[in-house]
Amino acid sequence: MNTTVAVDLRDLIPSDLPDGREIVADGLALGKKTVVGESLYCKEKGVKSEREWREIARGKGIPCTCMNIGLSTWDETREALQNIYEDALVRGVRPPDRFNLLAERRMGLPKNQRADAPQETGPCLWDDKDWWELTQTVPIQPEAADNMIGG
Repeated sequence: MNTTVAVDLRDLIPSDLPDGREIVADGLALGKKTVVGESLYCKEKGVKSEREWREIARGKGIPCTCMNIGLSTWDETREALQNIYEDALVRGVRPPDRFNLLAERRMGLPKNQRADAPQETGPCLWDDKDWWELTQTVPIQPEAADNMIGG
């Protein structure tokens, strides 16, 4: 059975949807006002961004490494990062360049909804101190996945 249904695409787009060009312009304006902090990793490498270091490393033939980490709490995860970094130095090997924080999905919720949502595995970053420690605990560049948007 072959059935064709006529659809007016204008009916699929909400009438109150903002103009995409305005959203882009707003985002560009906001971006120009945003001050990006400097991680301990970038300070140690003498660069302004991880990308800048990766380009230098590529030119020198230095492989960049990444690990995944996310224990039950940020305190446990922070301690594990310190142990990994210190152990690498003791062993005489380069510490990882980057870590992907495996945070729990509550990080994607608005702040006022996180405490009441069911706890999962992985840490939550609850306050400005946690976020600061994410970039300043060890000179390993943090990476946050898309479930952190809203955090």
